[in-house]
This record gives sequence, structure tokens and C-alpha cells, in this order.
Amino acid sequence: MEVNAKQDNISIQSKAIIKYPLGDVRLFTRARAEAKWLLDNSATWTHVADPVYLTSPTSYPAIVHSCPTFLDFEDKICKNAFLQQNAVPKEKVLQIRWLGHPKEEEKSHRLIVIQLTDKTTAQQLLRGGLIFDGTFLQTMPYTPGPARWFNCLKRGHQAHMCKNDSTCIKCGEKHLPQTCDNPSYSPSIKQCVRCINANKQLNGTADKYEENYRHSCLSQKCPI
Repeated sequence: MEVNAKQDNISIQSKAIIKYPLGDVRLFTRARAEAKWLLDNSATWTHVADPVYLTSPTSYPAIVHSCPTFLDFEDKICKNAFLQQNAVPKEKVLQIRWLGHPKEEEKSHRLIVIQLTDKTTAQQLLRGGLIFDGTFLQTMPYTPGPARWFNCLKRGHQAHMCKNDSTCIKCGEKHLPQTCDNPSYSPSIKQCVRCINANKQLNGTADKYEENYRHSCLSQKCPI
């Protein structure tokens, strides 16, 4: 297995490679710094070990405050002009997106999240903020909530790692929400199917109208 991996312009060479029966690959490097480089840049080489397994690029997110909502970051010209004002190389920006739905909420200013692929650029942005048409925009680190995959509604793993059965967010049964035809579901009633199912397993029954279940299973309020 050949990977174009270099640290300080010196090629990283593995001492040993072990491939396990289930397809997992383990690499042994000469130094811890080399192992860290492979982890930080895993998106550039994991497909060589397994073409099916794709790793998302490492990103460094930052929040930008008070950004005018008339900006359209889907438009390349608008996006590039915004980056040029701040000397941020466009090739180091993975994504710019609004936090929430400011146009639907009719807000004049809102938060945006910038996903950067370069740690140094992200640190510079966080230290110095951004400028738009002469107005200073404050920046701060962005800490997303815990990962929760919509297939099984459990926390802590991404889509490509989910091996659990599908759980319907509407009724809690083992099917996708798009195919749900459960007559007991009502969109006007907010309920957490994860908490309801957990209580059913523990006590054999659960009243979905209890106050303890009046939250979304994707909410930070969910105790599970």
C-alpha cells in the first residue's frame, strides 16, 4: 500500500502494516508525530486502504458573529469576495454556512460557521476576527453538539459507522420515518421516542403524554 504522505518534506514510512479479517488496517510508524500526521490527514489516504471507506477531511470550524444576511455564500462570486477581503485562501475553506435559517426568520444579521482545512489559518481567523465592508466581525471557536446519526437516533457516531437498525423518529418503531403510517403519530405533540422506548424496556409500558417525554430525541435536553 503506497500513500503520498510527507512530514516536513520527508516521506512517512510504516514499520509494519496489519490487516485484520474484517478489513481493518493498522499502521505502525517510526515516530508519534508521523502517526499524528496520518490521523490529521486521514482523508487523503484511507481510500487507498479501503476504497469503500471514505474519511471526511479534518476541519477547523469557527463562528462569525453579526454577518449580514443578504450575503449569499452559495454564490461563488459573493463567497470569494468575502474571503478576499480577509486574505483567506479559498482552497483552505471547506464550507461556509448559516447557523439556523436567518432569511426565513427575517433577521438582518446572523451567525455563520466557517469550516477551514488549515489549522494555522483557523487560529489566525480566531485571533484577528474578520472584516466586511469596514465592519469588524467577531469570531470564536465553534463546538458542535454531540454527533447523532438519524438512522438509529443514537449519539456518538456518524452515518458511515452506523450498523444499527433504523428507528423512526415519529413512532419509535424499526422503520424509516418516510415510510411511517402509524396512526398514533401526531405532529402537534412533541415527544422523544428514545426516552419512551427506554422506559418501555425498563417498565414494560410508557405514557407518551408524560411531561418527561416532551422534547425531541435530537435535542440537547434528551438525557439518553
